[in-house]
Amino acid sequence: MKLILIVILIALPFTVMAQHSIGLQVNYTKFKDTDFFDVSTKNFVDDTDVGYGIYYIYQSTDLLRVKTGYIDHGEFAFNVDGNNFHGESSSIYVAWAPNYEINSNLDLTFGLGYSKNELKFKSNKDDESGLFTTIGFNYQYQDKYIFGMEAGSISGVVGDIDPIWLALNVEYMF
Repeated sequence: MKLILIVILIALPFTVMAQHSIGLQVNYTKFKDTDFFDVSTKNFVDDTDVGYGIYYIYQSTDLLRVKTGYIDHGEFAFNVDGNNFHGESSSIYVAWAPNYEINSNLDLTFGLGYSKNELKFKSNKDDESGLFTTIGFNYQYQDKYIFGMEAGSISGVVGDIDPIWLALNVEYMF
């Protein structure tokens, strides 16, 4: 009985007092060729696009905050040895996302996590894991709305094409 009570007391702050939010983002993405694993150099014809994202945040404290979501980075085009390639990039991710309160309405946010990335070309589709990182600011308006801006990147994407983005976010807390 004592063990059950201890487990409930430990788990209570993580469930009852937790905050949940859902968010939407519009992102401007630049695709970067890292040339880390490739021997060929990609000459980008179109290396930027506008995309979108949707995410969910679970927060019990400023340090115990988890963000998971989907980002459509958009399309890109490049040329290798005279051959043109057009592709699309998207990612799903889960990240530890602590925030630091600057004042009662403004927070500095971070993100560090795992992403599953997909590159689609006309002839094939490649999937690979990557390191998800973000830094940004959130402004809380009233009790339920958050407006923010974040910069992020995912490294280790297929073919060494890593998306780097700047996003505007809006969240609803419940």
